[in-house]
Amino acid sequence: MRQRFRLTIRVWLGLALFSTLCGNAVAEQQWTAVWSAAPLRNPIQPNVELPQPPTNQSIHAQTVREFVRLGADGSSLRIHLDNRYGANPVTLRHVTLARGAGEDGDAIDPSSTVPVTFHGMNHVVLPVGGVVESDPVAFTGHAGERIALSLFVPDSVQAASWHVDARYRQFLSASGDHTKDAVFQGAEPVAGYDWLTRVDAFAKPSTHAIVALGDSITNGFRASAGHGYPELLAARLRAAGCVDPVLNAGIDGNQVAAGLGNFGQGDRMIDRLPYDVLNVPGARYLLVLGGINDVGEPTIAARNAGKPLPDADALAQPVIAALGHIVEQAKAHGLHVYGATLPPFGGTQGAYSQQSEQARQAINEWIRRQAPYDAVIDFDAVLRDPSHPEQMLLAFDSGDHIHPNDAGYRAMAEAIPLALFQCSAKAALGEAPLLPSGPDPWVTQRDGVYYYTSTEGNRISLRKTTDMTRLADAQPVVAWRAPERGPNSTSIWAPELHYLSNKWYLYYSAADKAHDDDAHRHVFVLENGSPDPTQGQWLDKGMLKTHLTGIDGTVFDHAGKFYFVYSAYVGDHSDLIIAPMTNPWTLGEPQVDIAHPTFSWEMQGGRKIMEAPEFLEGPRGTLFLTYSASACWSDGYSLGLLQANPDADLLDPSAWRKSPTPVLTSSTKLGFYAPGHNGFFKTPDGKDWILFHANGGPGWKCTSRRAPYIKPFRWDAQGRPDFMTGA
Repeated sequence: MRQRFRLTIRVWLGLALFSTLCGNAVAEQQWTAVWSAAPLRNPIQPNVELPQPPTNQSIHAQTVREFVRLGADGSSLRIHLDNRYGANPVTLRHVTLARGAGEDGDAIDPSSTVPVTFHGMNHVVLPVGGVVESDPVAFTGHAGERIALSLFVPDSVQAASWHVDARYRQFLSASGDHTKDAVFQGAEPVAGYDWLTRVDAFAKPSTHAIVALGDSITNGFRASAGHGYPELLAARLRAAGCVDPVLNAGIDGNQVAAGLGNFGQGDRMIDRLPYDVLNVPGARYLLVLGGINDVGEPTIAARNAGKPLPDADALAQPVIAALGHIVEQAKAHGLHVYGATLPPFGGTQGAYSQQSEQARQAINEWIRRQAPYDAVIDFDAVLRDPSHPEQMLLAFDSGDHIHPNDAGYRAMAEAIPLALFQCSAKAALGEAPLLPSGPDPWVTQRDGVYYYTSTEGNRISLRKTTDMTRLADAQPVVAWRAPERGPNSTSIWAPELHYLSNKWYLYYSAADKAHDDDAHRHVFVLENGSPDPTQGQWLDKGMLKTHLTGIDGTVFDHAGKFYFVYSAYVGDHSDLIIAPMTNPWTLGEPQVDIAHPTFSWEMQGGRKIMEAPEFLEGPRGTLFLTYSASACWSDGYSLGLLQANPDADLLDPSAWRKSPTPVLTSSTKLGFYAPGHNGFFKTPDGKDWILFHANGGPGWKCTSRRAPYIKPFRWDAQGRPDFMTGA
C-alpha cells in the first residue's frame, strides 16, 4: 500500500508540474462548489431499526435563515435549492444573502445583505422533484467565512428535501418576511437545512473541491460545531495555504449498499453518488468512509425483530461490491478516490456482534489490500485501542462507542496527508500560499535546514523545516519580543535572519510607540551564538547608524566584504541606500544612494517607493538586487531589479543598472496579486526558488492577508533571473 501511495503522489506532482510549466491555457476563474449538504427525503419512513425517525419542522408563512461556512474564496456566489423529494411545488417569495454577525446565533450584518435572484426575479418556485440554481450573486466570499441565506416561505409547507442534522444551528422567524432583519425576534432554532444543498463560488482555477462521502461519522455526529473531520481537514488545508473546499456529504445513519435492507436515513451512497459527488462543479477528490451502518443496522434490526443475527459474509459482501462500484464511477469522472477503513465500534449498543465485527474486519482487509483506491486512510488504526482493537480508544470515544469526540475527529483529520490534494505541489507552483498569512517573508538555509520568518508586528518568530512546501507543519518559535517602550517598541517589520562570522543575526525594522511614523523608523540588530537560531539567547546589538530613517535592511557578502542595503525615506520618496559594514552591527562609510523611483510602475498607489532590497548572485557572477516598487496597498505593487557587474565598485551608483520593467507582477493565472518583498533559496536538486508575499485576490491592499508564496525560477540567456516564466 505504501509503495502505491508514493507512486501515485509522484505521478500527480509530475503531471501538475508538466501541465503548469508547459503553459497550458486556463480560465482565470471557474465555478466550484464551496459548501454542500446531502439532502434526504422527508418524512423518513420508520422501520424496525428506526421506529421513530427524526421529523422536519413545519413552516407557516415564515422566514428560514440557514448558515453555512464557505470553503474557499470567490468573487461571486451561486445558490442551489433542492426539491427532488417534493411531491408539491414550493414558492419562495424573497431570498437574500448576507454575512453572519459573530460565530453563532441568527444575527447578520444587514449592510451586507444582497438579493438572490432566479432568472432576474427575487422569487422562485421549486418544481416537483427538481432543483433550481440562482443567478450569480455579486457577493465576495472568503474561505472560512460564515454567511446566511434567508428564505421567505409565504405558505404552510414542510421541506421534503432536507439535511436532518446540520452541525450549525439554523433559525426560523416569527410570521412574515424577515429576510432583511439583522436579528430574528423570537428566533426558533431548527435542526436541519431546508432545500439548501450547495453554494458555488466563482473561484480561481487552482481551487478544487474535496467531497467527503459518508455517514454520521462524516457528518460529525456528537462533535462540536465545526469539529467534524471534514471541517478540521479544511482548517488544516487553509493553515497550509491550500484553500480547497472540503464538502461534507455525510448523512446520519446512511448506508453504502443496504444489502439487507435500508434501515438508516437517506438514499444509499451508491445511489446518491451522482448528485452528491459526480455532478458537483469543481470536484477533484473523493474521500469515502462508509459501511459501518451496513453491518450495524441490520444487526440491530434482527435483534429488534427477534431474528437470527446476519452472518459476516452477508453483511460484508454488499458493502465491498458497492464501494468498488463507487470507486469505478468516480474514477470514470476523473476524480482521485481515497478510501478510509471503518473505525472500531465494539460496545455499541445493539449494533455490535461477533458477526458484525468479522464483517468490519473483512471490509477493512479488502480496503487495505484489494480496493482500487488511489490511497487508503486507516481511520481504524488511528482510533482503535491497541489493547482492545475492536474498541475505540477511550480518549477518542464520544460515549456511544461508535462516534468519535472532538479529539477523535481531530485525529482523523490529522491522519490525512495533505499531499493527497497536491497541497505541496500547489505551493511549489505559486498557485497557493505556504501559510494563510506572512507579510515580508524571509528564508535562509544552512546545513540542509530552511529558517523562515515574516512580519508579525510585535515579535519575531522563526520556523525551521527541511521542506519549504511543508512550512505549515513547522511550529513557530518566538525568538524575540518588542519591549514595552523605546525606539524599537512597535511596528516590528521585515525581519531577516543571516549567518555571519559564525553567529546568527536578525535584522528588523521598528519604531517608537510614542512616534510610530516614517521619521522614526530604523533598522535594528539581534545576535545569537547558538548553532540553531531557534535556541539560545538573542542579544540586542542596537540600532544601525544610518544617515536617514528607513526600513527593510538586508546584508550580503561579496568578495569578502559585507554590505548593507536598506530603503531610506528621502523627501517624498523611498530610495535604496548601500553602505559597507565593519562588522555585522556597524556601518562604515560612505552611505550611497544607488537608486530612486523613476518609472511609473514604481509610483503606483500615490507613493514613489523602492523598498525591501534583496541580494541575488547570478550564475555568471552578476550581482542583482531585487526590490519592491510602489505602495504596498496598490495592486501595481511589483518587483524591480538592479544589477551590477561582478568586478564593479558597488558603492558607485553608476555601477547599478535598473530594469525598465518589473520582473514579477500580479498573475491572474496563478491567482496572486501585488507580489513583493522577497527572498531566495535553493532546493537540494540545485533549483533556484523565489519566496515572496502576495495577496490572493485583487484589491486586498496592505494587510496581514498578504501570504508567503514560493515559485521556481530560471535564468535567461543573458544570465538574468526570469521570475515570471518559472523553472
